Order: sequence, then C-alpha cells, then structure tokens
Amino acid sequence: MKKLFGLLAFVTIVVLFAGCTPTPAATTEAPTTAPVATMVASTSAPAAVTAGPLEIKGLVAAPQTLTVDQLKAMTVVTKTVDTPKSGKADFTGVLLSDLLTLAKVNSTATTLVFTGSDGYSAQVDLTEAKSCADCMIAITTDSGLESVMPGHAGKAWVKNLITIELQ
Repeated sequence: MKKLFGLLAFVTIVVLFAGCTPTPAATTEAPTTAPVATMVASTSAPAAVTAGPLEIKGLVAAPQTLTVDQLKAMTVVTKTVDTPKSGKADFTGVLLSDLLTLAKVNSTATTLVFTGSDGYSAQVDLTEAKSCADCMIAITTDSGLESVMPGHAGKAWVKNLITIELQ
C-alpha cells in the first residue's frame, strides 16, 4: 500500500512539474499548454461548506449561536420563492422573523448585516426584512446556511452564512 501511495505521489508531482501538457498528437496543430493552476483547479474536489454555527449578534438583548441541528429543531418551513438569478425555487429553513424574535432585537437597530464564511457581507434594511413574510435562513442540502431574501437584490442572498449582525 505504501509503495502504491508513493508511486501515485510521484506521478502527481511529475504531472504538475510537467505543466500538465498533453503529449501532442501527430497533427499539424500547434500543441497547447494549459497553465498548471487551471489543470489543478479543474481536477480538485469542490471546497467543503463551512456550516455554522450561525451567530446572531449586535443590537440584540439575547445574542444567539445556533448550530444547524438547533435550527432544524426549530419551526422549519418550506417556501417557493422567486430568486434574483434563477426564477422560482424551493427553500427549507427557519423564518428570519422567528430568529429576530428569538434574539430580541433592540428598538435602535436599523440594519441587518449578513456575513458568509468567505467574508462576503451584505446589508439589508431591518424594516424591509421584517416586512418580508418569506425571508428565511435556509438550510442547504449540504447543511450550509443561506439568507433567502425574496424581493431583495441578489447581493442580499448570502451563501455559507455564519453571522447576522444587527446594527
């Protein structure tokens, strides 16, 4: 087994150092060379989702840190909503209004800031979010979290959500 692993590691290194250039066939076309990064990226597995916990913080009386399992144990709903990019889609998760009630939002809060595990963040007006009956934190098939914000621009739909901050 160790010999097989060593052989596979050696072949991988040779391919990477060779620039992943295929052996040219007997044609009149000039050979093409793909950059190593392109070849590596196309053969690597997709990045794992960083799932939770979801932190609700900021201008709240009861900050929350909720795991995906804790969210699944709450009142979970499935809604069909219009997405900004791909039309109607089904989402399952916890209503944003339920989470805001749980966190006891201070009356001085005016903005929600959604932040994903990659650092991307989006601001949403709190009054607009509260008036949205279908806004939710969806639990994706790979147990990630996503803000589902029908009626809002695509930038408010944050994937791999880890923080909701009230400001």
